[in-house]
Amino acid sequence: MKQTCTAGAAGIFPKPTTRIQFLPPELLTIIFTYVHEDLQPMFDAVYSNLSASQRNSDPGGSQDLIKRSLLGQARLRLYEYSCSPICFPYSLANVCPTWRNVLSSTPAFWTNLIFFTDASEEPTSLKDAAHHLSYSRDLPINVTITKRDQSSMKDTTDEEEKASIQSFYQLLLPHIPRWHSVHIDADKSSSLPVFDITLKRDARILQAISLVCDEDDAVYEEDTVDRIFPKPEIASCWDISPTLKIVGLDGRNFNYLCISEAYAPWFALQNLLEQLTVSQFKSDHKLAGLAVSGAMRRIATLESLLSLKLVNLQLLADPHFDAPNVLIDMDHLEDITLVDLEPEVVKEIFRLCSFDSLRVVQLVRCEGLDDDFLAGIDDRLQLVSLDDLSSSFDLCAVVGNWRCASLSLSNCDCVDDAFIDFLTQSEEVAPPTDEGPAPADAPIIGGRRFACADLKILVLAFCSNVSIPMLKKMVEARSHYVDYSDPNWKMNTTYGPALMALIVKRSPSQPPVSEEDQKWFSERVPQTLWEF
Repeated sequence: MKQTCTAGAAGIFPKPTTRIQFLPPELLTIIFTYVHEDLQPMFDAVYSNLSASQRNSDPGGSQDLIKRSLLGQARLRLYEYSCSPICFPYSLANVCPTWRNVLSSTPAFWTNLIFFTDASEEPTSLKDAAHHLSYSRDLPINVTITKRDQSSMKDTTDEEEKASIQSFYQLLLPHIPRWHSVHIDADKSSSLPVFDITLKRDARILQAISLVCDEDDAVYEEDTVDRIFPKPEIASCWDISPTLKIVGLDGRNFNYLCISEAYAPWFALQNLLEQLTVSQFKSDHKLAGLAVSGAMRRIATLESLLSLKLVNLQLLADPHFDAPNVLIDMDHLEDITLVDLEPEVVKEIFRLCSFDSLRVVQLVRCEGLDDDFLAGIDDRLQLVSLDDLSSSFDLCAVVGNWRCASLSLSNCDCVDDAFIDFLTQSEEVAPPTDEGPAPADAPIIGGRRFACADLKILVLAFCSNVSIPMLKKMVEARSHYVDYSDPNWKMNTTYGPALMALIVKRSPSQPPVSEEDQKWFSERVPQTLWEF
């Protein structure tokens, strides 16, 4: 604070000042409470929506998809904030012992616990973790054990990471009844605890648990299943009503759950679970021979599941499995995300399973696919999203016959002017004759058949190989039947192939789109959005 001075006959005397560290604890508590309340909406956006009892009253509606999307975005924002140097209350508690003492007297400040494991970035000591845990008193807690920065893990050995996570986990075990959500982020799968569902006996308010790793180091213990998992005849935890809404598992833990029949009752009882993520799994161990059919059959028993994400799983495909007679019922699933999966695994998933309610498919770095893996469901999909595809991916061959309403392409080198020109090309379709109408797979809106004939919404994110002139050509071609002279053309047009919405996100390296070009598109497409 600046000191202001006044001149007097006897000289210059400073006015008395009060520094913030000398404020009484009661006033500091009021100030800190205001800070906490300002941040509360960010926390509420996650934790108030984690309750499994707050499931949408109309499952399957578009609002259900939107809610899950917003919750996912809110969880990411909260995670990024929690790992930042300004995270409340930790940043303020580090100012001085007085502030730490004042903050520790309010349990509500300490319900979002963050423990860091990376050695080079001031990891959380076990002493500090115990103090922070005690500050929350008896309130429900949301716990994150993570690393501040992936690059910092190069200075942390596997054994150091494992020991750190195990120490924090053991510290938390006596507080299981207070667990509301738990997220553990490790570099190696061997550093993660084994997912022990017997914890459910006491974890009655637990809504979300996530065990995440960057790499499966394929450490499988021969006796893990018998030693850790309860036998069906003594599994008294089955009589506890499940409450989990979100589960994230590393591949090692998921494999244990699949090969242990003791867990079948637990899967069947998870009647409120909405989101499941399984990530990082190698199949180069004798205990790790998990087939696509086995994994999907186990997942299918989660009859309330709406959202499934599979990341970098080396599952075994069995092309001789007689899928037509034994389709795996995944009809309750609404959206599926597949990341870094081999093409044979992707094809096998859609070959073996029925997806009557599936509305969103997202594929990230899934190369080598053909055009028929979505056959039979593509016309029911609201959105297909393809991300991070290389220039060698034959996008035209894959999506040409798709009938989905929306297509999102992000960070795809294969999206260029040639592909946009492909969406421009069409062929005349003969009108219905006395012998019957045109084939059902030949849309004839406007008398021409386009690739992605039913496409109404196109999203292009960071696809730097697409030019504005080619986008204009595509819009003009697909809108050839739109009557722009009609004052109500936006309402009266039947969209698909004409676009109802065009969303373009451009990278900073791309030149900006002129106002004139933006105006041109807005006059021909009802909804346009340009993000730079």
